[in-house]
Amino acid sequence: MKNTKIVIFDLDSTLVHTPTEHDGKAVWEKATGLAWPYTGWWSKSESLNLDVFHIPLNMWVYNKYLQHKKEENTKIFLATGRLKKLEKHVRAILDYHDVDFDGVHCNTGGETYNFKSRLFESLIKEHKATEIICYDDRHEHIKKFIYWAKPMNIKTTIVDVINKKFYKNF
Repeated sequence: MKNTKIVIFDLDSTLVHTPTEHDGKAVWEKATGLAWPYTGWWSKSESLNLDVFHIPLNMWVYNKYLQHKKEENTKIFLATGRLKKLEKHVRAILDYHDVDFDGVHCNTGGETYNFKSRLFESLIKEHKATEIICYDDRHEHIKKFIYWAKPMNIKTTIVDVINKKFYKNF
């Protein structure tokens, strides 16, 4: 069996530019003529409604995705803090952009970092990975992933997509 590389992309503000709560509510109200009907944003399927919102790819990240798709022995996953109940809406965005993954993982509950770190460990074990690359936008998660990766015996790269900075082999 050859060495396997795992590449994991976050969704919001990483692979795609989903609307933020502030901007999204204004777009929602203009498009529908209705006030946003909820207190929250990120847990609501309406925040991913492609009939209301234009959700473009982050082209810098998308080009990285395309590069990884060409690599042999590489498995590519999406891991998002969006709740499992929103998976069909997440997949609709991926389908719209013709982006496919070896697995799409939505948060099954709890804090996003905890969900992702458990998922990453599971994927590493399942695929006997010798390398992992994670693309994310949230500074607080990036810092935690760097700390998480330090004791692991695996080649690791954490990519800060906002600053286009690569943290390697800590």
